[in-house]
Amino acid sequence: MDEILQILREEEATLNLLIKTRMDGINSEAFYCKRKNEKQTRLCYICRKSNHLAKDCYYRKKNSPSTSQRNNSSRNGHVFTASHREEKLCDNIWILDSGASCHMAKESVWFKNISPEVMDIYLANKNSKMMSQGTGNVSAKTVSTKHCNSINLTITDVSYVPQLRCNLLSVTCLMDKGCKIKSENNCVLIYDKNDKLITKAFKNNGRLEIKLEPMYNSECFISDQSTNNYEIWHNRLCHLNCKYMLKMKDYIDIDNVNNFTCETCDISKVTRKTHHSIDELLHADLCGPINIESHGGAKYFMVIVDDFSGMYFTYFLKNKYEVFDIFSQFKAKYENLTDKRIKKIRTDNGLEFVNEQLDTYLANSGIFHEKTIPYNSESNGKAERANCVLLERARSLLYESKLPLKFWAEAINWVNS
Repeated sequence: MDEILQILREEEATLNLLIKTRMDGINSEAFYCKRKNEKQTRLCYICRKSNHLAKDCYYRKKNSPSTSQRNNSSRNGHVFTASHREEKLCDNIWILDSGASCHMAKESVWFKNISPEVMDIYLANKNSKMMSQGTGNVSAKTVSTKHCNSINLTITDVSYVPQLRCNLLSVTCLMDKGCKIKSENNCVLIYDKNDKLITKAFKNNGRLEIKLEPMYNSECFISDQSTNNYEIWHNRLCHLNCKYMLKMKDYIDIDNVNNFTCETCDISKVTRKTHHSIDELLHADLCGPINIESHGGAKYFMVIVDDFSGMYFTYFLKNKYEVFDIFSQFKAKYENLTDKRIKKIRTDNGLEFVNEQLDTYLANSGIFHEKTIPYNSESNGKAERANCVLLERARSLLYESKLPLKFWAEAINWVNS
């Protein structure tokens, strides 16, 4: 216990002595400052040392940048290259800069790819900066000389700064990649990590310049494929049909590619089938009266066309009123053969189709009756076209065989058989 008290007394005495010494120093300095005709002694209130003020204190400058400013400074770039004359530099010249914090290029033609990344580039001039438009990899090749062959280079993490007057190679970035830099007379030698000479930077007008050639210039964006490629011309001609493409072989040099498939055409030109099975839609039309009565006494013939299969069915009638009986017989026979029910029939507005008897029969059978626009035969085009085809072929048969015209029904029946 006595030892502890002794230690506390000694510690108290030491503190009192230090406080007294400091107060005496302050009082003496204050007294000294009041003397006339003598230079005032500067006292810093931060570190309590003389010969400087607080604004110039080392401790204040050391801790002044905030955390956010320090973080931003690590992401920003710096350029310290300076020139005492205004001159135009060659676009293929890269300046070796020991003060640049990153590689910089002024034209996008150097880049193999650019990722958009905005970054401030601070210049040596006070409060001056430029804006980087992106970062990417530069593919270039050195200019061959008698002492050094041309070498293909890939420079990574290069900033794209369009406002630059010249392209810059950062010495510190090269060193970070393991490159070695050696000076020799009026040039600087750059070696890779395996001590292989990459290129030389020659002294010119107070700068160290390296001449490189871009590998990704405007010529490199031209497709390597020849223009006679079938797929290229197919795309250029807005995905033209293959049979029309082959007709153009006399005008453009294209290859005949067998089994060529185009995914774009498959997606863009696909169409939905209007009807998916037989008996889903039937077209019917009555043709006549024909001036010459047939050998069997018919003056009309009715055509029924299946929309899905395109198959024709022909029936010969002596008058219009037989339409109901003919259709009812056809329905029973056709549904029995196909094991499917007729869902819809399309006709014109003739009285042979639009009457109470047929309408009642269709309604009881569950068949929807579509009627075309009046005085517009194109609305029932498939049936009208069938009539035209059958009559033309029948006339041809009768003319060639020298048969009388009364055999027109037999000729139509033969055409449709």
